[in-house]
Amino acid sequence: MKARHFAIYELVDPITHTIYGDRAWMFFQDDTIQMLDDLWDFVKDWLGKSPTIWINDWEWGGQYQWSGLRTIYCKEGADRSIHRLAGAFDLKIDGLKDYEALRKEIIFNQNHPLLRRIMRIEADTATWLHIDRANVPNRIGIVYPKGE
Repeated sequence: MKARHFAIYELVDPITHTIYGDRAWMFFQDDTIQMLDDLWDFVKDWLGKSPTIWINDWEWGGQYQWSGLRTIYCKEGADRSIHRLAGAFDLKIDGLKDYEALRKEIIFNQNHPLLRRIMRIEADTATWLHIDRANVPNRIGIVYPKGE
C-alpha cells in the first residue's frame, strides 16, 4: 500500500531510498500507512484547509532524515524505538504553532474513525507531532510514551 498524502522519500532516509526506491513501501504495514493518511484527513478537517505536512525533508535539502523509519545507520533516538520497526513518525505541519492544541484535539477525539489507528502520541514536542502504532497492552485510547 502506498500513502495518498506522502511520498516514500518522506518516510525513509536517503540511503534506504537509494537502495530500495519505491520498493521501500514494503517496510511499512498497511495500517501504519493508513494511520498517516487518516491523520492528514483529520488535520485537514481541524484546520479547515488542506495541510502541508511532512516527515523527512532531506529530498528538498532539509535537515530531517530520521523522522520516519530509522535504520541501523541512524544514531538518533532510542535503540528500541518503534521508529526502527517502521511504525512511528514525527510529523511537522506548516504554519502550526501549537502542537499541544493538536495533541489535545487528537486525545479528545481519539475514538474518531480517522484516529483509531494511532496507538500513542508523544508529549512535550514543540515543533512536531509523534504518532505511532506500538502494540500497547490493555490500550485504552491514546497514551504518551515514557522515555523512548
